[in-house]
Amino acid sequence: PSDYEKYKPSTGFDSVTDRILFHAVPKTGGNSIFTNGGRVIAITSYGNTTNEALVLSYKDAEKVVFD
Repeated sequence: PSDYEKYKPSTGFDSVTDRILFHAVPKTGGNSIFTNGGRVIAITSYGNTTNEALVLSYKDAEKVVFD
């Protein structure tokens, strides 16, 4: 894999509710969260079906913002 920029500000985590967020080794500073690698976050949801859980995760992934 090629190199990637690190320490990009990440926002929107507070707007994700009723889901489990797995951060991939973020850096923190003050009240901010910054990226620190190629994989940034995984969002896990529960649903009556796998597809329902997937739709919920993708919906909440749109709320998390970073370059």
